[in-house]
Amino acid sequence: MRQHVLEHRDLAAFRRSLQVRERSQATVEKYLREAEAFLQTLRPGQAVTKELVLAWKAALARRYAVST
Repeated sequence: MRQHVLEHRDLAAFRRSLQVRERSQATVEKYLREAEAFLQTLRPGQAVTKELVLAWKAALARRYAVST
C-alpha cells in the first residue's frame, strides 16, 4: 500500500485547488487553517493513515458540533 506524507507544499497545492474551484476566500482560509492544524499533529515524515484522518474528523465534529 502506498503511504502519503503530508507536507507544507501539499497545502499550497490544496489552496490552488480550492481557488480554481472558486471557493470563497473565507472558505479557503478556514480549510487551510484546519489542514495546517492537522499537519501540526503529525510527526515529521509520519504517513497519513485512515485511522489518523478518522480521528481528526471526529475531533472536528466535536469541535463544530451544533449545540442546543
